[in-house]
Amino acid sequence: MHNSKIEDLKLSEWANSLLDLNDVTSIGPLNTPLKTAYLQPVVDTFGSNSIGVLTSPIIFREAFTLGANYLASRVAACAVLTGKPFPNGQNLPSGVEFGPDVINFAQELLAGKSGSPMVVSIEPDAIWKPFSGNDGGIAILLHQMQSQLVFAWTAFEAMVTDLWIVAVNNQPNILARLAGYAKRIEKMATGAFKDDDQEEKQKQLVEKGRAVSLNEIGKLTEHGYDLSSKMGNLLSSSSGMKFSTLEGIRRAYSLAFYEKEQKARTDRIDNALANTGLDELSAVRNLIIHRAGKADDEYEKRAKCLPRLPKLEKNDEIQLNGELCRMLTKSFITCSIALINGVDDWLALTRPTPPS
Repeated sequence: MHNSKIEDLKLSEWANSLLDLNDVTSIGPLNTPLKTAYLQPVVDTFGSNSIGVLTSPIIFREAFTLGANYLASRVAACAVLTGKPFPNGQNLPSGVEFGPDVINFAQELLAGKSGSPMVVSIEPDAIWKPFSGNDGGIAILLHQMQSQLVFAWTAFEAMVTDLWIVAVNNQPNILARLAGYAKRIEKMATGAFKDDDQEEKQKQLVEKGRAVSLNEIGKLTEHGYDLSSKMGNLLSSSSGMKFSTLEGIRRAYSLAFYEKEQKARTDRIDNALANTGLDELSAVRNLIIHRAGKADDEYEKRAKCLPRLPKLEKNDEIQLNGELCRMLTKSFITCSIALINGVDDWLALTRPTPPS
């Protein structure tokens, strides 16, 4: 049960997340030719999903505009039929500027035509006025914020999974060896010391995962048994890879993108995935999905190391607002673009030289 007031939600900042669309449509891989063209489908899907994440506030703006146009049409029609534009004390909403030609609009409407739009502009804050003092309306806004963050993580998880699989499929000669230090990126993100015992266990898990059955290979290759372009698919499901957690994602990229490869460095990939903005998004998303937004021991522990997250005690409910949502979705966009660019560069530098 929320206890937020409309002013607590910082809705103008939430609506400003639309400005971050510039990062998606004007910067990075979506607008720059990739060095490795086979990554393009992954990038296109990421772009589509990112736009879906960032346009969540548009739903309310469009609904308000539709309502304002509907009310304006009624007022205009009344002006023609009765000569009284405001019957029964009805008023136009504040914060909305209407076009001047009310009578022509109404006459078109009454003649069965669609009518020209009457709404010229809407003040940003006017969109949220209907929700003020309305607990049900505030709950709707909070649920939309939750949905935005869950979708952001889902889009990120899908992108990193597909990017890894496509990369390994196309350059298995290096990536399929899984020769990297498994905790490399996680150590960067958390500052943890190397745990040799844990590292040995992970190496054993990878070795165990490499033993795949002919039945698995047969299904994957439709019984052609040609794995030359399927190693990413094979290893993603049979070598202990787990792309559903941030730790698992970092481990998968640490293993495949070998830090001692002479032709390319992993710095850009590592920095993108070690960004604590991803830890913040993961922590809040997990709270929403697994705990109905109420803090648990795991969230308390993680929030101590993530100063930008709200500090909660156990069973406290997180209070989302536009500022927090924009911060988390911006991290999702920034880190995703940085990762795509890093992987693209790495693959281009390590591409096998064709025989002369």
